[in-house]
Amino acid sequence: MSEFLPWGTEQPGELAEIVQDALLQDLVRACIAHPDVDIVEARMGNQDDPWTAIVVDVGDGAVAGGNAVGIYPRERMALCYQPSAQMPFEVRALRADFPLTNHQNGTPEGEPRSLCLYDQPWSHLQRSWTGMKFLQRLLEWLARTADGTLHEPDQALEQVFFDSPWHVVLPVDFNERAASTPLQFRKVSEHAGRTTYIASFATQTSGEATQAITALTLSLAAVGHPPIQRPPLTLGELADRLAAAGSDLRAPLEGCIRDFAADGVQPASGLTPDTLLMLDVPRARNGLVERVDPLGFLISADVAVLGQALGVLQEVTPNGKLFPFQPLWAADAEVVQSTAWRDLPVCPVHVRRRLGRAAAATWSGLPQAGQEFHGVLAGAGALGSGLAQAWARSAWGHWHIIDPDILEPHNVIRHGAFGPHIGIPKAMAVATMMDLVLQIPDVHTTPIAGSAAKLEEPDIAKAISEASVLVDATTTIDVPRTWANSSHRARCASVFITPSGFGAVLLVEDAARRVRLDAIEAQYYRAILRAPWGGAHLAATEGRFVGLGCRDRSLVMSSTQVSLQAAILDHGLRSALGVSGASVRVWTTDPDNGAVAAVSLPVMAEHRVAFGEWTVCWDEGLETILRATRDKHLPSETGGILVGMIDQKSRTVYVVDAFEAPADSQASSRDFIRGREGVSEAAAVAHERTRGMVNYVGDWHSHPQGTPPHPSGLDCDLLRHLGTTMGEEGLPAIMVIVGHAGEVSVHLAPPG
Repeated sequence: MSEFLPWGTEQPGELAEIVQDALLQDLVRACIAHPDVDIVEARMGNQDDPWTAIVVDVGDGAVAGGNAVGIYPRERMALCYQPSAQMPFEVRALRADFPLTNHQNGTPEGEPRSLCLYDQPWSHLQRSWTGMKFLQRLLEWLARTADGTLHEPDQALEQVFFDSPWHVVLPVDFNERAASTPLQFRKVSEHAGRTTYIASFATQTSGEATQAITALTLSLAAVGHPPIQRPPLTLGELADRLAAAGSDLRAPLEGCIRDFAADGVQPASGLTPDTLLMLDVPRARNGLVERVDPLGFLISADVAVLGQALGVLQEVTPNGKLFPFQPLWAADAEVVQSTAWRDLPVCPVHVRRRLGRAAAATWSGLPQAGQEFHGVLAGAGALGSGLAQAWARSAWGHWHIIDPDILEPHNVIRHGAFGPHIGIPKAMAVATMMDLVLQIPDVHTTPIAGSAAKLEEPDIAKAISEASVLVDATTTIDVPRTWANSSHRARCASVFITPSGFGAVLLVEDAARRVRLDAIEAQYYRAILRAPWGGAHLAATEGRFVGLGCRDRSLVMSSTQVSLQAAILDHGLRSALGVSGASVRVWTTDPDNGAVAAVSLPVMAEHRVAFGEWTVCWDEGLETILRATRDKHLPSETGGILVGMIDQKSRTVYVVDAFEAPADSQASSRDFIRGREGVSEAAAVAHERTRGMVNYVGDWHSHPQGTPPHPSGLDCDLLRHLGTTMGEEGLPAIMVIVGHAGEVSVHLAPPG
């Protein structure tokens, strides 16, 4: 019989009384409806760690009994909800002996294991998250972990240890100089639970720094793909973890210390400095090395103390230097090795190196008189920094720069920032650079390290209330859609570079904000579906991993591409803001000759209708398509499928486009029955062209001459059927009717 960990406190009473949050209520409804999920109880954390969990037994028969991994066909899980967490929903395995596998999150000793279900941030997931999808993802995780298929063949190997909150950026010439020159660390940032140190050689850096630290670099035997483990706390624990993965630490460490102390090493006096142990660990899959992971550990001992504890250094003269120990016994004699080294404390550090010439070549990726207005730039990445530099040099506006991220070593190849900015918030780096351009004492750019979608934050709310222009360069959907649904007065624009680096897109609201940014986004996607240039518009180039985690991925894109697109977008933005109407402009650059083709798309008036907590948004362009299609098929009725976007956070359905009737449809002057031929393929093309943003949302059909677009009994049956089908995934369904004189009616079946 399985033993379960008593995590949290059991909550007596009905779930309806315990669960108050709407998202958690949706999860409870999904648990009740799912045939393979049984609710056991509700539990809660304490005041210091507040969370609510629905404890369930799950299993759909896809997990084979007695599998090698140790996943049971039916497992007890705590579906935890903590609204303030970066990922509000978490799954904890309550079985005490639940196996350590790949794709688990780090947890404190003694707590239930945490399953890593997603590789995307919540700000993106919440737009499409439903309780039913969450349960389906959990069941998939269990089944694919049990049969060993969860980690995709083309997915990067997971890191050996969970990440450390202490990050150290090493000099670019670390390998060449570390053996002869000590390091010193300078703390540059404490942000979002992470502390960043910049390491430099003692002769290179001025300013406040810690004491000198000796670095020892070892190359170890290859490690395969073990589950991510909790970082070790002692040198012995580190050696044991590596040995379990097939890589020895002690012998290479002893050899390294012998080489380092070949001419003697003087023990430190006074405060004992640490030693930075740098391990280059090859990572192999199917016997082939894919990459080398740098693992860093600060040891609370200098090299002399470490060598003595290992038994490889000895004192030759009192208080003198230590030299490698020379054994006097026979080669075949039994030797009792010292174990004192095993208790030396280690502190894992996340290590990255500054980029050298070779890495810079791999990553290489770079404006007019101003007006006196206040603006907000959300997104201080490569494009944002390029735009900001152009605006600073032309004194165009007074800006708040908002971005939640920290500048990483690889960012400087395409970003406008420089090496000394590594480790500080991107918003601060860009704001500092903008102020350094002209260095006007009483003019300052204001950085905000946070998400521009969090309008409830006082500093963000104040910045937006003072602005007349908001520019989104985040490459997210969270910020522009949040701005679009806010009642602020500032005119909004969104700018981005396509994944290939050879395209640029500008979306701008009209001055009166009659057509909002989210409605313009939907019209842009319709152009992608219908225009000849849309097929390859969002195609991506090669991606590269820049860290050890599966989320640490970036696109290969040269600085010249970013500079070109930033210049195009800067000119286009200023031009678009010079007129009162809304704009959609798309530029495509020929990768061979650099020629730029520009397209301006008409922006149509939007319509929004509320259906309870849900809103449907469409535009006049869609209605024009529907009317033209109806007229073409008169006197017969016609119809087809609708594609669009469903935003779960804002409870909005954006109807993007309407397709004509499938070839196997049945139509007459009295009725219409939509066929199925080519429907899945058409929806798949929409999904692919828009990189997953546009999908099937419902059906449309026409009524004959003289008949208004009011739903008949059969239409109501159709809507109920669509609602049932879409509701299985927690999604609403849309039905649109086009009637006499081109009148259009829109109807929604809510999920559940």
